[in-house]
Amino acid sequence: MNIIPAIDLMEGRCVRLKKGDFGQATFYPQTPIDMAKRLQKMGYEWLHIIDLDGAREGKSKNQQTIREILSQTTLNIQVGGGIRRLEDISIFLQMGVARVILGSVALKAPEVIQEAIHRFGTNRIVVSMDIRDDQAIWISGWQEGIKITPPEFTRKMQKIGVHTILCTAIECDGMMQGPDVSLYKKLAMEFPQIDWIAAGGVGSFADRKKLESAGVHSAVMGKAFYEGSNLAKRIIPCLDVNQGRVVKGIQFTDLCDAGDPVELARRYDAEGADELVFLDITATSDKRAMVADLARHVAQTISIPFTIGGGIKSMEDIQAALGAGADKISIESAAVLNPELISEASRYFGSQAIVISVSPKRVLGQLKWEVIIKGGRENTGRDLWEFLKEMQARGAGEILLNSIDEDGKEKGYDLELLRAASDILTIPLIASSGAGELEHFYEGIVKGGADAVLAASVFHSGKFHVADVKHYLDERRVNVRL
Repeated sequence: MNIIPAIDLMEGRCVRLKKGDFGQATFYPQTPIDMAKRLQKMGYEWLHIIDLDGAREGKSKNQQTIREILSQTTLNIQVGGGIRRLEDISIFLQMGVARVILGSVALKAPEVIQEAIHRFGTNRIVVSMDIRDDQAIWISGWQEGIKITPPEFTRKMQKIGVHTILCTAIECDGMMQGPDVSLYKKLAMEFPQIDWIAAGGVGSFADRKKLESAGVHSAVMGKAFYEGSNLAKRIIPCLDVNQGRVVKGIQFTDLCDAGDPVELARRYDAEGADELVFLDITATSDKRAMVADLARHVAQTISIPFTIGGGIKSMEDIQAALGAGADKISIESAAVLNPELISEASRYFGSQAIVISVSPKRVLGQLKWEVIIKGGRENTGRDLWEFLKEMQARGAGEILLNSIDEDGKEKGYDLELLRAASDILTIPLIASSGAGELEHFYEGIVKGGADAVLAASVFHSGKFHVADVKHYLDERRVNVRL
């Protein structure tokens, strides 16, 4: 079953409503184009776009934004909201939209649906059925209810040739408390010839499995992609690079060669890694710039989100790394030495682009960690918890937590460290350092509270492939993208 990420547009911005209530709108900082690019990087092939302004006013209002998304991505896009006439349908299909979603017109002028199917083909037309109760279908941005039961409406649509129906449970929409599985199961059993697309309340990949069992063809997921809740846990290989080669050691010392960064990057992309991290581990201590040419070569090799770090100490360095192909920037030493950089960078580039890499070392005999910088070479004496709180307040989008005490030992992540960090952070947490067995990845997520798990040695050596980790987690009901 397909998951189709959603972007709802209002005034050219990404927005989500609760239960279709325009008075309960949450606007998000990501631009629609950046969000679409991010979703494509995550491996999704389809995108669901609803023009909420158009739905409410009866005329498309965000065509230019949709046109830009089409021109800057290769996503298959289905669009709805304010599309009421055959001319409107034709315009969107000529723009390159894969499918149009028709709601109000299906109830008020079903002959338009029939003619659209005749002209453009049934695979280009999706009918929307938005349900608040069992006795009415809601239209015009869910502002108007038409008295007809869902089965009655479905039978009418079948008679005029409709094959695909998008069914939204309005009471579940935007709540992220799970979809109305019983509704979809009932509809799929009564109308098995229809390709059902479920929407409303889909917040996790566990929901996907329930809907698939109910007979649903696809599911639209929206709010979860903006807020990170219940999203798939990410598996991230890490390339620690020194003098143009990937290296690995124990507790940041005794480095040994682990391979060519470009070849390893290509391998991890093919294996299904969710992201890749490239760290030039001696750039800061050597007082030089990050190896941009090598990073650029790696970026050109892969299709997954790419984080670059090492030697990042200024806005110009961040711009250079983004120019080299990075989606996100990892900052470690400069975050301690010049914390204002994080505030400035998050404002200018967006929090989603700023990852703070933190390498703490435990104070012997205490439940306390101090922040170490310059590749594990300098103890700042800074308390880890205060530092994490400051970085979050300054706008960091993510924390990459490297345990110096466990690095390279392959005995498991520092779960005590992870859990304590997870409890104080509201931004995503990446667990790093210590993975040696499949169960360690599970523990890092379930016991440590990590949103993603990063590893190096076990992947470089071939002990495990990325797919091995994902299947292990999936069997234990951890949400992963397979």
